[in-house]
Amino acid sequence: MMSFAFWMVTLAAAMGAGLAFLFLKPAPRSALLAAVHGIAGASGFGLLIWALQTPDLRADALGVGAFAEYAAVLIGMALVVGLVIGFGPVRIRRSRGLLIAIHGTIAVSGFVLLMAYRSLG
Repeated sequence: MMSFAFWMVTLAAAMGAGLAFLFLKPAPRSALLAAVHGIAGASGFGLLIWALQTPDLRADALGVGAFAEYAAVLIGMALVVGLVIGFGPVRIRRSRGLLIAIHGTIAVSGFVLLMAYRSLG
């Protein structure tokens, strides 16, 4: 299950990188791509929470057992900020660029922890 969660989060991260590059251009942005990115991220987060229900003794022995838990917290925080970007009040969404930067920083941090967990655990 952890493998599927990892690949869903990887898909969401790849789409997020594409959306970040689209945000830099003054062209119209695709709301559908943003929605699919959010669905993939939320699905990856749910699968990660589900996969964490089973302990991984090998990862604990290597000292990276908590990496997946920390990754889940960071990805959950990124999910909340992403929901604010999409559905928050208009006065908060006016600073969309700052919110996207915060969302991306938190999400990449969680993704790096998840990659470390996957590669070592």
